[in-house]
Amino acid sequence: MLDPRWCTLEVVFDPGCVVGEETYTEISIERRACFEALVDRDDLVTVFIEFMTMFGIKPLTYCGLGARYALRTRYVPFSETECNIVETDYQAWLRSIYEELESWVYGG
Repeated sequence: MLDPRWCTLEVVFDPGCVVGEETYTEISIERRACFEALVDRDDLVTVFIEFMTMFGIKPLTYCGLGARYALRTRYVPFSETECNIVETDYQAWLRSIYEELESWVYGG
């Protein structure tokens, strides 16, 4: 059992819109995960942006002007999250999300 005071990096991914090369798709999903606090937030964001380029899609908070990337992070005690486990591989987690989004936008 994890100590509820254990510090984690909570990541919430909740796009309202996914923009492809020449299309956009309104979407309403939420994915969240907790990672060890040793994970560098900037490294995670860098991978998030690299996957945007690699997959050719941008997950945004909503479709329209002023939208932001649909990724929120915070360092927080495990007890203050909705997570049941602490993940270790944020690249695999992000990749699975982008693969899911890719199927929403481009079908398949």
